[in-house]
Amino acid sequence: MPPTAARPHQTGLLLCGHHYRVSQPALEAARATVRELPGTPDDVAAWIDATRSAASAGR
Repeated sequence: MPPTAARPHQTGLLLCGHHYRVSQPALEAARATVRELPGTPDDVAAWIDATRSAASAGR
């Protein structure tokens, strides 16, 4: 999460798949950067990319 007026430093978040999905609108509004953890299995990484692409298309 990027810095804010109330929090002058970046903050990292680790989210499970469910919480990532339901948090996508808030993460996008906060201009958060989303990264995969190293070693993420290909099937999970593909799901994350597909979900991110679908969310971006709905804007």
